[in-house]
Amino acid sequence: MKKLLSVIFTALNILVVLTNTSFAAEWGKGELKMSDQTVDVFIEYIKGKHTKAPLLFAISKDGLQYQYYYCSAGLNNCQGGDAFIIKECNKYSEDYGSGAECSLFSRNRTIKWKNGINKNTKINSNWSDAEIRVKLTELGFLD
Repeated sequence: MKKLLSVIFTALNILVVLTNTSFAAEWGKGELKMSDQTVDVFIEYIKGKHTKAPLLFAISKDGLQYQYYYCSAGLNNCQGGDAFIIKECNKYSEDYGSGAECSLFSRNRTIKWKNGINKNTKINSNWSDAEIRVKLTELGFLD
């Protein structure tokens, strides 16, 4: 009986790992120039509020459309939403923009977009708007 339970448990763990990786959204890569409106929203996302902790930020490859998720402050295990945030961002891009495909830009306060300059850069929520804009310019996301 113990062996049977062990085999079932192992099979379920493998299934969960395969399911999570097959539906995981990809981090964005390549050149990205964010619009002023997108930068303003990203700064708002980074700074959060007392009850909001940044979780995910997705952006269209033309830099015009976005979607973001927060976690309630104090939740240590707030995860997920990768595939769903991409789906929502793509819908906004199709309905209100150019139809450019979306990818993940950041998790929490760390920018993970791969553009040859960025190396998983963490943005401090205490930085001023101007400091965040300077950092985004240094990383190649703003002209």
